[in-house]
Amino acid sequence: MIPSTPIMPDPNPKALDQVLLVDDSPLVLSYARRVLEPLGLDLQTAENGLRGLDAMRRRPADLVITDLMMPEMDGFDFIAELRRDTRFESTHVIVMTALDQLKDKVRALDLGANDYTVKPIEAMELRSRVQSGFREIHLKKKLSAALATLDQELIRVARLQRRLLPKTLPQGDRFRTAADYQPCSRAGGDYYDFFPAPDGRLVVTVADVSGHGASAAVLMGMVRALLKVFVKTTSSPAEALNRLNQALLENIGDDPDFVTLFLGLWDPANGWLDYASAGHGEMLLVGPEPGRIHRLASTGTVLGCFPSVWTETRLSTPRGMALVLYTDGLVEAVNGRDEEFGLDRLMALLAGTQPSGRPQKTVEAIRRVVANHTQGRDFIDDFTVFVLEFL
Repeated sequence: MIPSTPIMPDPNPKALDQVLLVDDSPLVLSYARRVLEPLGLDLQTAENGLRGLDAMRRRPADLVITDLMMPEMDGFDFIAELRRDTRFESTHVIVMTALDQLKDKVRALDLGANDYTVKPIEAMELRSRVQSGFREIHLKKKLSAALATLDQELIRVARLQRRLLPKTLPQGDRFRTAADYQPCSRAGGDYYDFFPAPDGRLVVTVADVSGHGASAAVLMGMVRALLKVFVKTTSSPAEALNRLNQALLENIGDDPDFVTLFLGLWDPANGWLDYASAGHGEMLLVGPEPGRIHRLASTGTVLGCFPSVWTETRLSTPRGMALVLYTDGLVEAVNGRDEEFGLDRLMALLAGTQPSGRPQKTVEAIRRVVANHTQGRDFIDDFTVFVLEFL
């Protein structure tokens, strides 16, 4: 005969779903407890809204069933106070009351109730409403856990993405550089870089991938890797964009994503800047005379959408001039009236500054003025600004 194995208690028993019953009638509380006990819930009671708040603060419940007509604090005030506390913003609230007027129902739902039923209520209906409430609660908890996991993944993606941006920017006798990057989400699609080319020139680039989040960050990483290859195999910024576009078409295919990009090759020996721009708006050359600003137009369409050909332009960069590159998140930053910061405001700011060999001052001025414009409102797009001053 095989000896029976004793059943040991679970060392980690599943926590019971918690319910708070709030009603000034002992009969109603007794009835609700008797109806709900077979569901295996952790039940607690309170005789009015004030006691209900105390009970929630001591031992928060997942679901609350409350009357509306109670002494000291009625159900309307109880729901309102409950929703003011961020700890209880996801608590499921069922109103169970004798008030059957539409205005009372609307008021309770507007204050934050999730469900509303009128007394007397059948046992089967009360159990069904509570079970339905807990299905919603459990679904929200699963969704919240999944979102938290996703957020951690995005944090890791953002951390990796920032490693792709320059840790420090090169400085030299003929130039000074400064930059600022602000993603609007955990990870973004903006990219900037400044590094030497094989022929002794310096590569300066700013790019903006459509969209936000992980997909934009991944595509940005692809653009960075491909660009570093192509600038080593051609001395022409236009040809580098042609090759980059072909590579993107082969890799992202019919996806709706696209990339805008400014690519410049600057020769510190003679001051010539050769650039090509793939739909990246109007970048700006400031100076050397006070108030003078020259707009650098795009030399072709965006990358990654269809076959195209880019051209390039050569410019002289005398001492006292500054190249200001940015992404559209800067000029599209909006205030409380949904007014964009705009290129005109940026140009007005730059017209009032003079390149001084300290481009960080220009970057800080831009950041400050944009922040004053948005008045604390979140950016709707990633925001990058890069300043290269020629000495």
